[in-house]
Amino acid sequence: MMFFKNIYNHRPFKDNPGGLNFYGMYSLWYILNLLKPIYVIESGVWRGCSTWIVDNIDSIEKIICIDPLNETWYPNQMCYISEKAEYITQDFLQQDFKDIDLKKCVVIFDDHQDVLPRLLHCKELGIYNIIMDDNYKTTVGSHITLYCLQHLIFDEKFKKIEIEKEINFNDLEKNNKIDDNYEEFINNNLTYIKIK
Repeated sequence: MMFFKNIYNHRPFKDNPGGLNFYGMYSLWYILNLLKPIYVIESGVWRGCSTWIVDNIDSIEKIICIDPLNETWYPNQMCYISEKAEYITQDFLQQDFKDIDLKKCVVIFDDHQDVLPRLLHCKELGIYNIIMDDNYKTTVGSHITLYCLQHLIFDEKFKKIEIEKEINFNDLEKNNKIDDNYEEFINNNLTYIKIK
């Protein structure tokens, strides 16, 4: 974690209200370094924080950044724009991504949309490595999460999703040497799954 702190200290923005905190950024950086994908599809861009994290992974050659607000709201709000990225506004569910090798791809969902249609589309396309932010352990959030599908809500379609591996980064130990403006939000609700 302390190695990542050096990267974090060089971020192109001081704070990220409404976005990833230090622990979310660290979790994303850690799992991407572990997986070493060539391509990343990022659904939900906000101000570019997670795009900046993705850009700090040596193996990644191309990022596809999807957000319907890129053209209307974000141009004036973006803190980071990657030279490796293609920015598009058409929703993830409307994409086929035929121009990239999806076996060498990780998708990141931070778009506050119900996760089941997205997981089914990943399975249909052959995307097996998935990172989800905001995997709330409640039905009170903005969308139906993986956790809700696993524990709180029954949906017959969820049976089609076979999870081979799951890593939750929900309980990282607080490090007092980290200067994070969101110290109260250690629980970042970031989850990685590999589906069959």
